[in-house]
Amino acid sequence: CAKPTASVWPVVSVTIDKLLLETWRESRIVTSELTDIKGVIKQEGSVRSAKQINLKSKSLTANLDWDWDVASQRSSLFVKARAEQAVDLTRIVGIDSAISSGSIELTSLQSWPGGLDCYDSRLLSGSLDLRAADGVLSEASPGGFSRLIGLLSFDAFTRRLKIGLGDVVNQGLAFDKILLKSRLNKGSLE
Repeated sequence: CAKPTASVWPVVSVTIDKLLLETWRESRIVTSELTDIKGVIKQEGSVRSAKQINLKSKSLTANLDWDWDVASQRSSLFVKARAEQAVDLTRIVGIDSAISSGSIELTSLQSWPGGLDCYDSRLLSGSLDLRAADGVLSEASPGGFSRLIGLLSFDAFTRRLKIGLGDVVNQGLAFDKILLKSRLNKGSLE
């Protein structure tokens, strides 16, 4: 991690019309297009921040606020994102094959030691809440976890008795709603 300079950040308003994010995943390049990015970068006292960062794509809207307290050497990031098509959000965070359809909402408050350059998922603390609706958990999900969840869900199991087990053995597990409320503790979900 870089040591912070003694300089004071000016107030800067940022507007980006179009940003292409390209990441290399599983022997292929995945591109996400974000539009209408806006935000304010500033410093108040020992806290450097990027506030009211708004991102958009085809069906995604996201709001982010980041603070870095230089005195305590601690960063915090608040994220609230919603996508009408789950893949628009899951592609950006690197799990584009986990949920293949449906809508998704993500709210997270994370903190870690240092600035943005020190971000390390193994050091995160905070919360992570996820709500997904009317989608399909892909069979590509790690370890067939989605299949196990579906079999253990009594409500889903009774529906399967009526309509068959096709979603467990074929293209993934259909779901009406998934709610996840979790804590982050040194990078582990609890």
